Amino acid sequence: MVNRIMDLIFQLNFCLFFILFESTHSVQMFMTFNCKSPVRGEFNMDTELPCSLKTTGIRTFTTIKLRKDGKTLFTFDTREHNERFQGQIGLHHLDYASFSLIIQRTKPFNGGMYNCIIRTDQGHGSADIVLVFKAPYSSPNMTLLEESISCETMGYPPAQIHWMLNGERNLTNISRTDRENTTEGLVKITSKLPINLSKDNPENSYTCSVWNEAEGRIEVDASSSISNLVELNPEQQREEKKKKVLTAVYVIIGALLSGILILGLFLLRKRYSPDQSHKPEYMPPL
Repeated sequence: MVNRIMDLIFQLNFCLFFILFESTHSVQMFMTFNCKSPVRGEFNMDTELPCSLKTTGIRTFTTIKLRKDGKTLFTFDTREHNERFQGQIGLHHLDYASFSLIIQRTKPFNGGMYNCIIRTDQGHGSADIVLVFKAPYSSPNMTLLEESISCETMGYPPAQIHWMLNGERNLTNISRTDRENTTEGLVKITSKLPINLSKDNPENSYTCSVWNEAEGRIEVDASSSISNLVELNPEQQREEKKKKVLTAVYVIIGALLSGILILGLFLLRKRYSPDQSHKPEYMPPL
């Protein structure tokens, strides 16, 4: 009877120990780490990557790392008191439950997949962050050339240019579009639509639209008639004024040179012609 009681006590103690162990272990190991994703970044603006941590019990961050394409871009160790700004990336709002990484003056190459890794006194965790970069396209600049209308805009990501005549006829298939990357990674798009000025109605309205392929919509557009495009823009006006000034200068210089040449010929002729003032007076015969 005593042995049976001892066995029951032993089994009870074992079960209690197991329950306590599992409870303590689960408290220590329960940790959820999340970062907002996707995150949108805009050209030359600071982009925030907010992250949060949930655990049971007190937690203290020891290490925060941000990696991309297999490379470590940022490392902060609370024990070593690292700089909170490292290159383009900085650490903000660090407390026991959350923090934010800031990418300063975001550029196109900052877009992509990031992996944030943390270590705390409760364990470690990681989270993926997708940064979608966007640079809104500028309002299209339309200009009239000798045999075409040009439309120019700049932004990111790559987009298409659509042409419409009077809001009804699609002329995109006869246009020619060129793209080039700027030094900052943006896309400069120039599209030219051929026209015949002698046959085209000057009041026809042409529309140049920037088509956002990713979002399936027109992001920005501009419209103008040929008669409006004939009016020169400020830069062209300056060039035209410069040409007029140069033309006036050439005319004045030409007139001065012509005057000098005529004066020289007149003086030369006078110098070598006989002097009529010393001729003898005519005497009638006696």
